[in-house]
Amino acid sequence: MNKQLRSFVFSTDHLPKTIRFNVPPSKSISNRMLLIRHLLRARGIRICLKNVSNCEDTGIIRSGIQAIESNTPTTVDCKNSATAYRFLNALNNSGKGHLTLVMSQRLKERLGNNKMTSQNISAKLLVNMFNDYNKVTVLPTKVSKPYINMTQSLIKWAKEAKNGEEYRIERCWSSAAFAYCLMAVRKCGSVIIPQLKPSLLQGDSIAESLFRNFGVRTEFINRAAVLTFDPSLCVKGDIEIDLASYPDLYLPLAVAASQFRFTTRFINTQAQSYKECDRMIAAEQLKRKPTDSLQIQTFGDHRVAMSFAMLAFRYGNVILDNKNCVRKSFPNFWRNFR
Repeated sequence: MNKQLRSFVFSTDHLPKTIRFNVPPSKSISNRMLLIRHLLRARGIRICLKNVSNCEDTGIIRSGIQAIESNTPTTVDCKNSATAYRFLNALNNSGKGHLTLVMSQRLKERLGNNKMTSQNISAKLLVNMFNDYNKVTVLPTKVSKPYINMTQSLIKWAKEAKNGEEYRIERCWSSAAFAYCLMAVRKCGSVIIPQLKPSLLQGDSIAESLFRNFGVRTEFINRAAVLTFDPSLCVKGDIEIDLASYPDLYLPLAVAASQFRFTTRFINTQAQSYKECDRMIAAEQLKRKPTDSLQIQTFGDHRVAMSFAMLAFRYGNVILDNKNCVRKSFPNFWRNFR
């Protein structure tokens, strides 16, 4: 019998004008670098990874690789992590792994309906990084190309890596998007994101530009990103945002857009139906306009929980049916609001 999840009331009344918002290391870079470290180790090259994400997805990949390196046949529960399954399955298929992979029903549905993704391509690039497969020139139009570019950049670094070399993983822009959402909803005060800097690797760093449409100004000061609200930055008319390359930004952008009178039209949203939940359905909850609190069904989706929680800065509090799902990508998310 499944344990009944307790509702969680997220309130913001006690929070100061300036919020220090610590984001984790990039999950996407961490996942790729764990595979790279493993593949380099098999060639006698040992690298040192610094600042690896401690999120659930990365932990699944780490445990799978540890089982492979110890030559222990192991069953790994990928839960609802498409990246973990695709990366570990690529190791299996290449003969470099001997894992039994199990998963949630939702992940089975996602894998069946969405077979050509940046994760699949990245997985093949990684396990074949020392042959010519990494020369991908033609990509499906609906694939998130920045993630493939990230993979190829990391492979380039790996091919030049020396024994004992260190790689430090940068802070996560996908997670920083929730701080941008916060500022667009709150419209006052400031948010400080320590150690976040402009990124050439992470496509989601475009959040800095996209959230400018909603009045969020970014300054990089003293090794931190400082966010403030400037109404003069807000667009004067309706806008269109193409999500083809930045699918993980949809929910924080949609929540921000709900707080403005101009219309924001999102295009290339097909991938949203194949995420941890159908995020297009989850976003329908934005049509509710409560006077005080807002009750949200997260569908067990980390990005639903974190995006909709930001509406507490408008309505006083938000009631979520599941706060623990944030462990998938951002385990310390709630600590930013103590």
